[in-house]
Amino acid sequence: MRKLLVICVIFTVMAGCASIGRPIDQAAVDKIKIGETTKDEVLSLIGSPDSITEMGRGQAYWHYRYSRVALGYRQHQRVIIAFGPDNIVKNILRNQGGTEIRKGVQTGERVDMPDVEENKRPK
Repeated sequence: MRKLLVICVIFTVMAGCASIGRPIDQAAVDKIKIGETTKDEVLSLIGSPDSITEMGRGQAYWHYRYSRVALGYRQHQRVIIAFGPDNIVKNILRNQGGTEIRKGVQTGERVDMPDVEENKRPK
């Protein structure tokens, strides 16, 4: 009976948490300089992208995404890095935040969430 109770508690805790993607180190993203940083340097700073969009003429967009839902909160991070044909960063778009979720409905209120999980994105 005790084992069954432990298993039920574990499944209940696991059902309350989920994540998609890998956390993005914002301090490393801040080191990327428009017009200076190369693709290889971006790889060493924040790791491989989750997806790449090739635009032709050598232009590309690298997409980094992370989302986590845990115990009534949702946190998200997104970074898109645009490269020119010379493999140099041309632009950086970033978005991150968190919202509180009550009874399965987003309230739209901004909330403070604990920092993202450490060391999840391979470099």
